[in-house]
Amino acid sequence: MEEAEEAVEMYELGLAEGKEQYYDTRIFIQIILGYLFKEKFAEADKVMQSAKKQHPDTLVLFVFEGMILFELRRFDEAIEVLNTAALHQPTDYMIYTVRANCYFQIQEPELARADNRKAEEYGYDISEMYEFEGKELVTSVKQKVKEMEPLAYFNEIRQDYSSEYEALDSVLKVYEFNIGIEIPEALNFFGKLVEDNPSSVVRWMFFGNINRIQGKYAEATEAFDFAISLDPENAIIYHEKARFASMNCDYEEAVNAYYMSIKYAKPTDEEFFTQHEGEEKHDNINTTYYWIGFCYMQSKEYKKAEEVYRIHNVINHETTDSQGCIGDALMKLKEFKEAVPYYEKMNEIDGNDEPYILDRLGYAYYKAGDITKAQETFDKIDKDGFLAEEYYCFYPQFLWDMGEEKKAMEVINEGVFRYPVIASLFYVKAALYYQMDDNINGNKLLNTALKLGFNDYDLLFEYAPELEGNKEIEKVIEDYRIAHKLKQ
Repeated sequence: MEEAEEAVEMYELGLAEGKEQYYDTRIFIQIILGYLFKEKFAEADKVMQSAKKQHPDTLVLFVFEGMILFELRRFDEAIEVLNTAALHQPTDYMIYTVRANCYFQIQEPELARADNRKAEEYGYDISEMYEFEGKELVTSVKQKVKEMEPLAYFNEIRQDYSSEYEALDSVLKVYEFNIGIEIPEALNFFGKLVEDNPSSVVRWMFFGNINRIQGKYAEATEAFDFAISLDPENAIIYHEKARFASMNCDYEEAVNAYYMSIKYAKPTDEEFFTQHEGEEKHDNINTTYYWIGFCYMQSKEYKKAEEVYRIHNVINHETTDSQGCIGDALMKLKEFKEAVPYYEKMNEIDGNDEPYILDRLGYAYYKAGDITKAQETFDKIDKDGFLAEEYYCFYPQFLWDMGEEKKAMEVINEGVFRYPVIASLFYVKAALYYQMDDNINGNKLLNTALKLGFNDYDLLFEYAPELEGNKEIEKVIEDYRIAHKLKQ
């Protein structure tokens, strides 16, 4: 901690003096850690950009960049960075630790659990990830929860916090990353507190959350609903229930709860949606509109998603996220020309020709029929730099339609190699084989895609509209659904 603080002081002194600064990787990491300790995540990101310029392709920086992007709520970007790191350092527990939490935040619990298991397999307790106070504190909390009588331990920690919420939150954080892992003593701790005061809204909410974390969905729902019955105008509980419902893919319930959280939101609720120094403001209501749009996108109600994203955009219009969300919804609605200006604005706001933006912009130009601009945009992407999964999804389709079938197959094969669990890439590859009239390999790839993401099978027809209505393909999808007892 002391070394990190000294590194930040040295760095800031150099900035104040306007000096050109060069640091080795170890010093850069200490500066970044110093800002992370202080929760100055925007400053940590600026340092990271300097570190990457001075030490390009340094693998250890990928992990710290993933941590920073997570704290900045840029979860998809964090996952992309960590995917690259995992290719080169497949046994680094830190990669899986950070990535598990990113998956957790974007409502991908199965992927989160898989990374959780990998992190533990390679020798790390995932709950220690963001406890900067150190391993000793985490160990101490876990030991006391396990050994002390719940009420006695609660009374011990309560005096250290200004509210019951903060005291209970300090315990929950220790278990926040143990996704899907049953820990009886943690359930017992929060359960006994509810028994002690069954009229406490806060205690029921935390009891719901510990059940949520450990995969006890029926118990979590019951706890959240009971908390709401005690205080039916509490925005925070509705928000917690909505997050839980979304993670459980109950998007209709999630949307209803999110709207209730907006309805009853009060200025004092902001303390539960903390704002870190130096960060762009994320008002809780604005963020809630974003998550409502996310739920509509997941449930394929794209018009409703567009409408909600437009509300989000009115509040937060000068960000890449707010523009990109509308563009994404319009693309799903096949309103390709209408989507283009939003991606153009997204790129303008960012100002750096980031590949993940150019991927989407190039694809929008292509689908809108502007082949020249599509080609120009795809050509801007640095093929030697970091390439996101969208590149491997969109660019092969463009190449195929331009008659460059061999290159298209090379790109999609590289994408599948780099991102072997991304369903959309297998849907693209299946579409290409079907277009070559190779139904045997097409069917095999389609089955792999269905296994990775059954609910996304409409991507096949989005990528290759001429396949819609194909009886053989429809039978493959229906056979898979029946065999795995999935809903239509």
